[in-house]
Amino acid sequence: MSPFKRTFGLPVVAAAILSLPLPAPAIPYYPGDLDDDTDVDARDVEAFVSCISGPDVPRDTLCEKADIYGDGDVDQADFGLLQRCISGEDVVAHPGCTGLWPSLEHYGNSGCLSTPLSGDEYPWCGDDLVEITVVGRSLHVVHRSATYNCCPEDIRVDLTVAGTTLLLKETEVLLMPCACLCCYDIESVVVDLLPGYYWVEYCWDDWEAEQGCYTELVLIE
Repeated sequence: MSPFKRTFGLPVVAAAILSLPLPAPAIPYYPGDLDDDTDVDARDVEAFVSCISGPDVPRDTLCEKADIYGDGDVDQADFGLLQRCISGEDVVAHPGCTGLWPSLEHYGNSGCLSTPLSGDEYPWCGDDLVEITVVGRSLHVVHRSATYNCCPEDIRVDLTVAGTTLLLKETEVLLMPCACLCCYDIESVVVDLLPGYYWVEYCWDDWEAEQGCYTELVLIE
């Protein structure tokens, strides 16, 4: 069981945020194109049928592309996405045909990890560290050594999506603050990422420097 108190959230879609340049993938990804000919047609449907495993039944290792939803099996959910992506023979498929959009599955915090210090005393939590781990088609992000009030209403994480840039913003929510500070680890999980490169920018309210940010390029395969 996760030690983090979890809160579920929804993505915020940005209309215009400057995206950072990304390396071009060697092979474009077209969901449902199981035979790598850039279209989604009857041959892909035939290949998909041969890969069906059923809900919660692990798929064959050779059927990774049929697992369009990215949950480890090949079932009705994947077939629904495949139907959205059918383009016809020799018609290039649309990379965004699935309609999936990166979203924040949940966020949470560890609770106070240090002895609360009163007044303006600063609890030395160590240097801020952001760890980003790719798990399938999701990102698991942990911000370690965050410093906040010792009794916040919430330490919220919001996701803004702008093309291939994912901006995660951490915000302390205080209704009745206490006169003390604590160290925390903050966890968040971003899901429904299609294969490709993404810039991830994680920012937080820093007790000493007002705001801290960490940026990393990640690859979803």
